[in-house]
Order: sequence, then C-alpha cells, then structure tokens
Amino acid sequence: MAALSDAPYDLVVVGRGLVGSAAARHAAEAGHRVAIVGPTERSQPDVGVYGCHNDEGRITRRLDVDPTWAALASRSMDRYADIEARSGIRFHDAVGCLAVGRAGGPYLSAVAATAESRRLELEALDEDQLRAKWPRLRLDCTLLQDFKVDGAPASDEGEGPRPRYAALFESGAKTGAGVVSPRRLLLAQAALGAKAGVVHYDAAAEATAREDGLVAVRLSDGRAVKAEKCLVCTNAFTNFKPLLPRRVALELTTQTVRRRAFATDDAAAALGDMPAIIVKGGAAPYGTASAQFDSCYVLPPLDYGDGGLSIKVGHGAFFERALKDREAAAKWYEDRYVEERLDSFARCELALVAKRAVRDAPAAVGDATDRCVIPKTPTSRPYVHKFDEALGCCVGCNGYAAKSSDELGRLAQRMMLGDVPPGDWDGADIPADAFDVVFADEPPVAGVAALAV
Repeated sequence: MAALSDAPYDLVVVGRGLVGSAAARHAAEAGHRVAIVGPTERSQPDVGVYGCHNDEGRITRRLDVDPTWAALASRSMDRYADIEARSGIRFHDAVGCLAVGRAGGPYLSAVAATAESRRLELEALDEDQLRAKWPRLRLDCTLLQDFKVDGAPASDEGEGPRPRYAALFESGAKTGAGVVSPRRLLLAQAALGAKAGVVHYDAAAEATAREDGLVAVRLSDGRAVKAEKCLVCTNAFTNFKPLLPRRVALELTTQTVRRRAFATDDAAAALGDMPAIIVKGGAAPYGTASAQFDSCYVLPPLDYGDGGLSIKVGHGAFFERALKDREAAAKWYEDRYVEERLDSFARCELALVAKRAVRDAPAAVGDATDRCVIPKTPTSRPYVHKFDEALGCCVGCNGYAAKSSDELGRLAQRMMLGDVPPGDWDGADIPADAFDVVFADEPPVAGVAALAV
C-alpha cells in the first residue's frame, strides 16, 4: 500500500480502469508527478466499487458509424504495438472485424460513409461471398431470426421473404482490427505507469474537497491524497459518490453476455480464422432494436479461464434494462441468481445465437453467463470536461471505450495538464463539441472540489 506523499502530486486520477490508467500513464511519461486511486480487484462490494475490465475479449476496430469514435479508436490502435513492446504484455490479436447487416441498409451505409471520410479501406462482401469466406459461420438473417412468416419468426427451413445480408470487412493485417483483452491492457498500462513513477493507492475514492488550494481525494481507508489537479475517471458509478460538483446525465443499463466453450483443439480447427463480428439487422437505423432482437456481437474463441476456448455473444439495445440507482447497479453485479424477465430472455436468446453462429459446431464443453453495466450519455459519446482549472472528468463511455481508452486517457490528462484551449482535441477529425457534458437535472453537490462550473 502506497504511503501518502508529503508534497502534493501534480495530478491525481480517480478510477483505476482502462481510461484512468491510460491517463495516469500518459501524464507520468510526460514528466508529471501522478497518483492513481482505485482498488486493484475488479469488484469490492464493501466499498461499492465495480468494474468491467476483468474480461478477455472486446472488439477493436477503426470502422464505426460515428467518426469521433472511429478517430478515438484509430489513435489508440496506432499505439497498441508500442504499449505491448514496452510493457512486455500482449493484449491485442489482429484477427479482423466484420460489420454485418442488411444489404443496402442504414448500418452498412453509415459504416461505409465513415470509412470513406477517414480513407479506411474495407472489403465489401455479399451473402454468398461471406459463406464462401467463412463457411462455418452463420452470417445471414437466420442468425437473429431477422425475418417473419405470417407474423411469426420462421425456422431455418421456413418459407417467406428473407432479407439479404452483406458485410464490410476490416482486415486485421492492414489496420489491427480484431480483439483486445481489457484485463491485460490494464496490466500493460499499469506496468508502464509504474515505470514512469505513477503511485497507486489501492483504495476507493469517497469524495473530493478543497484544502489549502489543493484538491484532496478522500479514500475509503480514511486517508487523503492531495494534488494540484484531479481527473475523475469513474465511469458508471460516477454519480453515486460526491466526486464532482454536479451530477452528469448518465443512464446505467444492464448488459448480459453468453459464452459457449469448445475444447481448445476443436475450436482452433473449426474457428481458427474467425474475426470479431458485429451484426445489426432489422429495418431500424443502425440496427437499434424496435420490435425484435436485431443486434449482437460475436467474438472469436478466446481463453476466459473457465475451460477450453469460448466464443462470446452480447446484445445491443433490445435487452438492456435501466438501473435506477446505486443499489440496483450493485445488485446486478453481486447477485447473479436474481434476474428480471427481460434478463432471462437475454440469457436464453444469446445462448441460442451462440449455438446458431457456428454451423456444424464441435461439441460444446460448457456455457457461462456474465454481466456488466454500461453508462450511456444523451450524446452517445463520453464527457471529457473541465469544471475548473483543478478538476475534470472523463466518464460516460457508452460501452465503447475499451478499444479507445488509451486516446481518451491521453486527451483527458492533456486537458488538465496541458496549456490547450477548450475543445482542442489534437486534430480536426474530432470536433470541438464532441465531448460536451450534459448535466443531470439536479442541484449541485455540496462540498465537492470545484469552485465553479
């Protein structure tokens, strides 16, 4: 456990997740004295801290429907190799990423437009070409039962109109698209941060306050860490403690995933060339679910530590459920045996998608369910905001931050420590208002660090 420093730090980062660890590392490597506050473990219910980074698989890609998220990902991905080389920790596998949707539909059209604006080369594939390139994968409308016959979903052999699917493929060999391990990326950032002098306080932050012209971060063990500046990177649980002078607009939603495990040799033989896959069907823009489950992602076989290699399937908006307060969010993490009807539907439907995703699949050796919480903002982008010269935040990552966390952390610490004007995000590909904050319709938080908003 780190001893308190007599001299104040230049920056204290609150939150030891992917964005906070990246921010601390960048600030320390730039020559600043930096502390980071947060428990080492994924979850510490006694202090109310939970996290989403204790996982082995997240999609990374430069393709996106939003040019700002595409820019954040691209900048981060450009640094993956350097982070791996200098930390000695491998967290990235460039297997490629496949965006799948209805041929001519709004999702693929938006991805293509963003790719064109960023001069990103993607391979266009129709349904027949998809089947030829990945014969073991089901990449058509039967994956999500995205069709109806006489008003009811049809079986694979049923009759009726079926939309044709298509895809845009981002080659991992060309761009680095594929998967990252959040767990190992965090370890890599922490290792580089420690080399650069970042001091870690293994405790949760309870509050921020002003003391003698400094920001004091009160810890769950009774200590206080003092610094000239403070950056809060606590994401989903930001509003549950008095860390910021105003609560920000965040909607916390449930996210369920299913994993289907195969013996290692079977998975390698059957799915050795499988890319990361995003599927957005349906007729609604960008695959946002309206009346039926029409959006999912599928990750290639990875070792999650529970036997064999597992493919992971997650959902989009259709199965999300709002968590109204801290108690509901904590219960979602802590009690895996209590679920509402929608959660049960999500778990069962994702299990079916995991089975349908692989044609002639090898025998499964296990199934598992996992959960996390996604903080959503009205803008669908994170808030990177400076309350005053001493206090800022980078929160509200909408479930997209793992791949982009290095750049988000870099920009956030640069906002706090660099002599840059507001809205300068180090390039014309991110507009000045990209990360504008939206505040919750609540009064200011009494006693919190910032003197002005």
